[in-house]
Amino acid sequence: MDDEISVVTSRLEVGEIAVINVPDLDRASALELIEARPSAVLNAAPSVTGRYPTRGASTLLEAGVTLVDELGTGILALQEGQRVRVEDNCVYLADQLVAKGKLATVESVKAALANAKLGVGDQLQSFAINTSEFLKAEQPLLFDGVGLESLGSNFSARPVVVVGPGDRSREQLFSLYRFIRDRNAAIIAVGSGAKSVLKANLKPDLITGNIRAVPDEALRSGAEIVLHSPRLVPLKDPRLDSMGLAYSNVASSLDDTDLATVIAIHCEAELVIPLGAYESMEEFFDLGRLKMSSAFFTQLVSRGKIISPQAILLAYSRPLRAVYVWMLMLCAMAALMVAVSVTPLGRSLWLLLPVWGHWVFYGILGLIGLGLLVTVLASAGKGKK
Repeated sequence: MDDEISVVTSRLEVGEIAVINVPDLDRASALELIEARPSAVLNAAPSVTGRYPTRGASTLLEAGVTLVDELGTGILALQEGQRVRVEDNCVYLADQLVAKGKLATVESVKAALANAKLGVGDQLQSFAINTSEFLKAEQPLLFDGVGLESLGSNFSARPVVVVGPGDRSREQLFSLYRFIRDRNAAIIAVGSGAKSVLKANLKPDLITGNIRAVPDEALRSGAEIVLHSPRLVPLKDPRLDSMGLAYSNVASSLDDTDLATVIAIHCEAELVIPLGAYESMEEFFDLGRLKMSSAFFTQLVSRGKIISPQAILLAYSRPLRAVYVWMLMLCAMAALMVAVSVTPLGRSLWLLLPVWGHWVFYGILGLIGLGLLVTVLASAGKGKK
């Protein structure tokens, strides 16, 4: 139970109930909770207050996680380890009703988001006020790399792909697979993004974020491990200690993915490609004031090195169209025909072939020609659409 999602997820076991006090739950925080695989999330505050549209509640529901909202501060009196029961919008300790809130549904969240779109202007003003406070706290890390001196990674002259949690990040990673292989790109896995890296038959070079969501295989892959603490207290990880793995500590209020990006820049990355990041103004506002500031200043100190995965795909992907392959094969067959009909050796070989061999040769040539015709017609049809 805590106001900070990272603190809650660091203590949460699979199947347990997460108790939070977070108004306007954002998508990134919801993904952190989903990584911890709780059976339900109980929020003392409303996950959508109406001040601006936030996607945390809808993200939890899409992942199949039960969400009960507006339970009040009384729910925070529960102690860690107590066994509670959630029935609809009610929370019971044994047979005693502890709190009663609102069970979030897809319909109720959609209605709340529709009303919240009117508050975007207020959110922008709040963000502007918060930036100066955030910069005071994070300036040494952002501009001078204070706290990152102990890191041993060096990504000089290499692109770095930052793989965050979530389905979008996983899909983008698979689409960039050829780019990663061809360019020998380094990979920073953030939390459960390490699972996506392993599924793609890749290895992470550095791991940070929610370490509890990282599989043992990834931790033992030889990657540098960085524990991210939102508070000025060095973290200890019993799991890593029991595995005999070394790790570093970085204390910062930056978002996990933003910290990974700053680390990549500090380690001399040629360019940085963050996966699963926000893609629209609406998603930027959904980050909340603190994470909006985190994303804003990360972009500011990147010196133009941050590139979206969409831009990489547009610049790098040049698939060979099927029509060109067929044309190449047809030209090769035409050259072979000329060689057979003109050169003495070709004529000798042609005479040695039995009659059925001649027909096989003509049949193969006809199939290639038919394939070329079908491909050209198909390409023309797509062009009209």
